[in-house]
Amino acid sequence: MLKNRILKKLTVVAIICALFFSTFVFSANAHYYAGGYSLYSITYRIVDSAGEDVWEEAAQNWVDAVGTGFRQSAYSLNQAHYGDLAYEWFGLYSPNDTPATYFHVYVNTQSIDDFADCDGHETECEISTATHEFGHAQFLADIISGYGNRSIMSYERDRTTILTPQ
Repeated sequence: MLKNRILKKLTVVAIICALFFSTFVFSANAHYYAGGYSLYSITYRIVDSAGEDVWEEAAQNWVDAVGTGFRQSAYSLNQAHYGDLAYEWFGLYSPNDTPATYFHVYVNTQSIDDFADCDGHETECEISTATHEFGHAQFLADIISGYGNRSIMSYERDRTTILTPQ
């Protein structure tokens, strides 16, 4: 009888440990980015007025999808850049520290214009890129491969149709 009680208790402890460690392992595989800025209230300043509509739509995408408090502010240290840059990347999130106390985000229109899949859909690709870069400010990391193409944070996404957080 005592043996059965001990065996039952050990079984319960083993199940609890298994659940705990499986949850821990799952969480460790999450796409977390330590250089994020804020999850709730993010201000940003448009540096290049030509991209104002793109950045506004990207910010609104996060407001609509998850309720992040994005808003423009002429006094924000966070800067949103837009234009032709001499790099191959579509966009860039550049925090000053980890976690960020301010950041710069970029949309590289030259690379987007040169990308065949964006031909005729440059605006959609720019919005997808800007939305993706704002995702980093919310502690989201890139999904390079292996997790499908439905996430705004995925490198494999169709930038002409995936414009918002999924």
